[in-house]
Amino acid sequence: MVLHETKGQRWLCERVLERAGCSGLVVVDGLRWIEDAAFFHERLGPSFVHVHVDASVEARAARFVGDGTGRTLAEADAQPVEAEIEALGRLAPTRIANEGGLDELRQAVRDVASRAIEAGGQECRSQSL
Repeated sequence: MVLHETKGQRWLCERVLERAGCSGLVVVDGLRWIEDAAFFHERLGPSFVHVHVDASVEARAARFVGDGTGRTLAEADAQPVEAEIEALGRLAPTRIANEGGLDELRQAVRDVASRAIEAGGQECRSQSL
């Protein structure tokens, strides 16, 4: 949150692109701000594939092990950094419902990545897909 308030999201997004380079596919995990999505849409155009992964409160509660602060899931969700998550989800053209197990999530991500790769004519170099 300090970085968000001091340097700003655009500064951080610029650093992400600098670090990742522009030589292929890049995965940015955990967009938290609408400004992040806007930045990547502006900079990458149709190459930016915004995918929102969501799970019900019940599924998230069953998986929640804490964040090291002693907070509950409700307290973690109430943090300012989580304030735009629902709005980001509404902006994403692709959504994945993460209600099952890890294998189901992996397959859903593979499917989305495969479609994006085919549409963009690029090769994915990820070791995990």
